[in-house]
Amino acid sequence: MTWSDLQYSISFNRDILKNTPFKINIPMQLERIVHDLGGTCHLYEPNDYKDSEGWPTLFEACKLSSCFIKLLFAAKDYWAYSLMLLWNHPNDDTLVTHNLKQVLYPSISSSTSQEYEQLLVRFLGELYDSFDTAGKAIREYPYPNQDLPEFVKLINNSDARIFWIVLYICKLLKEEGVSTADNLTYSLGIIKAFNKCHTWAKPFHISKEQLNSLRSFRDTIFNDEIMCENIAKLWDPEGQETDDMNNAMTIDVFYPFMNPDHRSKQILSILTFCQLCDVFHHHRKNADIREILRVSILQIIEGLQANEERGWFRELAASQTKSRLENWRKEKGLKRRGVLRHIIEPSDKNIILSHIDLLEADPGLQKVLLQTLQLNEEQQVTTKKVHKKYNHIYCK
Repeated sequence: MTWSDLQYSISFNRDILKNTPFKINIPMQLERIVHDLGGTCHLYEPNDYKDSEGWPTLFEACKLSSCFIKLLFAAKDYWAYSLMLLWNHPNDDTLVTHNLKQVLYPSISSSTSQEYEQLLVRFLGELYDSFDTAGKAIREYPYPNQDLPEFVKLINNSDARIFWIVLYICKLLKEEGVSTADNLTYSLGIIKAFNKCHTWAKPFHISKEQLNSLRSFRDTIFNDEIMCENIAKLWDPEGQETDDMNNAMTIDVFYPFMNPDHRSKQILSILTFCQLCDVFHHHRKNADIREILRVSILQIIEGLQANEERGWFRELAASQTKSRLENWRKEKGLKRRGVLRHIIEPSDKNIILSHIDLLEADPGLQKVLLQTLQLNEEQQVTTKKVHKKYNHIYCK
């Protein structure tokens, strides 16, 4: 229990003589929404009690008390009829968004960065978990951008949970008040919570173990399951590209290796990038908020680059001797070659480019993104020439 639990008078109550279980004290305003949470709570009447709506009080309680959030969703069956009012896709929601702004916007209610995180990460995460079909709702929603649905369908439930939070965060970032100073404070608090909901700069958590040595990489690349998930190209015995696996003598395999979970995280980053670009465009006339968003956009791009993993690959590729390459070329049997994966998959290029276009208020940022993601055709050719020596690892 934190100091804020005490501040809000949400505290524990127990009759020691009767050895009754601990109960959490909650304000009377919550009765019409949560009742007494199946007897786990004790309703009390605050000194300044007013018979007002319970939803603002509920969100204020969740902002101040992690204990209350845990208890609230652990006892979800006791207030299911009220809870169902919160089970909407973030794009269709009004109740959650309105109350989040009411308890977070500075001129309405002062909040610490920890309290932003409490509501936007913990509460929204628990809300997603309480909704049995939330993942399906996220994946099957008819998004206004026609390119989004095919990408959203590929994210798993854990990444759909993060995207659920992202959608609420981006919706709140578009909710402006009249005070410029308050808008900036509000946006900063939201972005700090955004940075806590996922490791945007390092989303894949790839181990270096596969690249500890040429031998370990060779063993990995000859794992058929990994190979099948990461095929770049197939080459027949005459050195011609082919689509026939049975006739392939050389198989190019992409690194960093991708599996469905890694691909889901990659798509989550792309979808989040798109959402932030929409918000950036919304605030195209507000340089201060654009700068806050710029930092978060660059964090996501850093994660998509996977520079550390690519550095491991190039370091190992550079350790190969000339004789290794010559022996590999002479090999008449099945052989494989590790090749560096594109930073952005060809299938993802259009959606990235269309959202970079939304950043027209900052041409410098647009240029940086195009260069970093190697989306300029001329740059792609130059990069291949410069790094050709370090872009392949030969295995047989």
